[in-house]
Amino acid sequence: MVVEHMAQILILEAFYGGSHKQLVDVLVKHLNETEYDLLTIPAKKWHWCARMSALQFAGRIPINHQYRTVFCSSVLNLAELVGMRPDLSSCRKIVYFHENQLCYPVREIKQRDVQYGINQITTCLCADTVLFNSRYNKESFLDSIQTFLNVVPNMNFKGVRDKIAPKCEVLYFPIEFEMLSTRSVANGSDEGVEYLRTLAAGDVVLSTALHEFYGVAM
Repeated sequence: MVVEHMAQILILEAFYGGSHKQLVDVLVKHLNETEYDLLTIPAKKWHWCARMSALQFAGRIPINHQYRTVFCSSVLNLAELVGMRPDLSSCRKIVYFHENQLCYPVREIKQRDVQYGINQITTCLCADTVLFNSRYNKESFLDSIQTFLNVVPNMNFKGVRDKIAPKCEVLYFPIEFEMLSTRSVANGSDEGVEYLRTLAAGDVVLSTALHEFYGVAM
């Protein structure tokens, strides 16, 4: 008699490209193939991925499963997904923030689409653990929640930050280094074409930025 072992970890990536793909690829490299199921959406049309990935995954996740943990990035509206798939509500739900939509740079404040910030707030309320790739990312998100909610007309929101904050931790982005030489090709600042040329000449770039809003930007 053959006993089928079902995966206990469900990994969902609604924007499978760039730093989002790198993180998932590092994670699954250290897992046995029988331990997890991975569902992804190609990294195209970010706004559509953020808005529609919950509906997409709700239809793709198998009805019969033994998942105990769900891992996703903050592109996915986790609260929407669990609302459509209440069978996932008992799982430990972990969300990873590559960036946050409350502080993501925009030219003018009126250009910020508040829907994506709301998605991330409700995702955090639904999650059990919320991971950020930098302390700046974590603190800027938490510090902006109440200001962000204060713009909503005719409604008051209290205690939302206090519900989210205890769940939050910093987990720096994992990078696997191959054998590298120790030669330094630059130390300082460049601009334009020279900046791109310097980046191309190196294997590792050490940035003094508090946070890279484009994930693993360099």
